[in-house]
Amino acid sequence: MSEVGTPVQIRAVINNDVFQLTIANTGCAMTLEQIASIGACRQFEREFYAQQGLGLGLVIVQKLAELHYGQLTINTAKTAPTTTVFVDLTAI
Repeated sequence: MSEVGTPVQIRAVINNDVFQLTIANTGCAMTLEQIASIGACRQFEREFYAQQGLGLGLVIVQKLAELHYGQLTINTAKTAPTTTVFVDLTAI
């Protein structure tokens, strides 16, 4: 969970008929294990951070990308506490 006031960067571009949405959270980075185990109703680090919600956000984005023949990719930085989500949707 990010501290209050921690910036989240959102960028959207169209590149060669592909809509690319990038969301970078510079708060608390996800581990590779957490990224690999994204699933419905799964919240991470709940024992350390009080969180509201059902843990459905990334699952919904993943399913929407699949429905539109797109792709969801999640990267985590090793040098900084940053998790970046990429959603690529190709024009059909």
